[in-house]
Amino acid sequence: NTAWLSASRLVTAALLFGWQVALARQLGAAEYGVYGSITALMGIAAGVVDLGIQTILVRDVARMPDLRGR
Repeated sequence: NTAWLSASRLVTAALLFGWQVALARQLGAAEYGVYGSITALMGIAAGVVDLGIQTILVRDVARMPDLRGR
């Protein structure tokens, strides 16, 4: 199992690297910079949006167990 997981991570990383190289060549320096900035901002926004949501969800389900199946 460990070998397959390691191999899959390696293949995924190689494919993502190839994708980024192809994208950079296709877009050019300026457009790739915009793409990188937008991607970074989306990552930051996703982290900010997630702050506390899981805690609130667990608390509300604990208070109202009938919501568990939804």
